[in-house]
Amino acid sequence: AGVQNLDAQPENHPQLAKVSDTFLSSLEQRLTDLKYAANNKDWLTVKKIAHTLKGSGGAIGFSQFTSIGIKIQQHFESNNYTALLEDSDKLYAYGQELLKIRSEKLKNSQKQFI
Repeated sequence: AGVQNLDAQPENHPQLAKVSDTFLSSLEQRLTDLKYAANNKDWLTVKKIAHTLKGSGGAIGFSQFTSIGIKIQQHFESNNYTALLEDSDKLYAYGQELLKIRSEKLKNSQKQFI
């Protein structure tokens, strides 16, 4: 699906930019925890992390966190751990893509000051 809407242009909305930056700053650790939990079949932790990303990521415009997070919660409730693992991989990949884009934006903004 790819990263769409990396932003409702948060740089045009200072409050959104601050919230978005705070979210993205903690995203790497959450993704690491997600991957670790999934690899160890700790489905409850996967569900909890997905729930957090679903709410906070979705609230600031990263809708893939919402749609994938909902699926993960549904898979957990129906004990469909194969699908849960597949979707946790998708959630992880989406988050990594966001972090990569953020990193590139930061590099580009730093070049402007050099």
